[in-house]
Amino acid sequence: MWFCRGGITIKQIKSEKTNGGQIHHPYDKSFKHLVGRNPQHFLAWLIPGATLKEVLPIEFQSRTFSVDFLGRMETDGDEELLHIEFQYCKVEGMGERLMRYNNLIRERHKCSVRSWVIYFIDKGEPEEPPLVLRYKNGQVAHVFHYECICLWKLDPAELRQVGREGLLPLLLLTRGNARQEVVDEIIHTLTKTGQEELLATTKVLASLVLPKSNESRNWLNWRFTMIGDILRQTEAYQDFLEEGRQEGRQEGRQEGRQEGRQEGRQEGELMAFKSILIQQTQLKFPIEAPQLKEIIEKMQDHDLLKHAAQQMVIIKTAAELWNMLTGEDRTR
Repeated sequence: MWFCRGGITIKQIKSEKTNGGQIHHPYDKSFKHLVGRNPQHFLAWLIPGATLKEVLPIEFQSRTFSVDFLGRMETDGDEELLHIEFQYCKVEGMGERLMRYNNLIRERHKCSVRSWVIYFIDKGEPEEPPLVLRYKNGQVAHVFHYECICLWKLDPAELRQVGREGLLPLLLLTRGNARQEVVDEIIHTLTKTGQEELLATTKVLASLVLPKSNESRNWLNWRFTMIGDILRQTEAYQDFLEEGRQEGRQEGRQEGRQEGRQEGRQEGELMAFKSILIQQTQLKFPIEAPQLKEIIEKMQDHDLLKHAAQQMVIIKTAAELWNMLTGEDRTR
């Protein structure tokens, strides 16, 4: 069937790459962690008065894709599903992707689904809902309604409301709030309200939006060095390690031998430590990141990788990390 959207004829809805060929943004895990920690806070923001009943699996193994958040809610006495996608910036075909996900979710759970997309960075105006598909003669074939939020247009007061502390890291992405004072405000409120698990996400988002000057980078590193012990104990940090260990255990089980299990665990931890280091070098030292990534990917020293991953919160320069990983002094 041929349809037209926006004057362009398309034969079928474009499908995004999925697991096995899925494109993952470096910040995907941080965004999913953000909503996963406080789903009711997001629900209170997006659909006031609704109550979260259950967080549902986001993986669709039979379809080899995943969504960013899916939950069962009750609103006005009716049960519906809430589906959220986080999008770094505008992308072509977002409406089609949401429609595809919405249909698959509805098919699986036999329940109506409300879909939202939340854009983080202003790189042009995204397409406006609803999505309208037309036949070549102009007749409407299908209309898909969804909700769209551009954080740079959002009134920051919406995120500062009591009971929505789980949204505070997003404050950095609202208009006029990519500032050091706001980072301080978020850190203070999160630690005061028992939301320390969101400190890692706060640092990721701050790295995205604060000025890319050495002065700003040094301040950010210093600020999170002040709370380094708290940060290293959070679930977000430990998730990287556990993910690697699980992969290692799975590899060991497949081997069916104790030796295989031990090697699998070690390999899994190596992968986890490498993942942490590569992500952090991309955030802290974007210019030197490609060279550092090459070094990290070739390393097999478990203890050195672990030590470097633990020290990333206090390492201030790329030269310092280089020295630690290679033993070569690049500060001279």
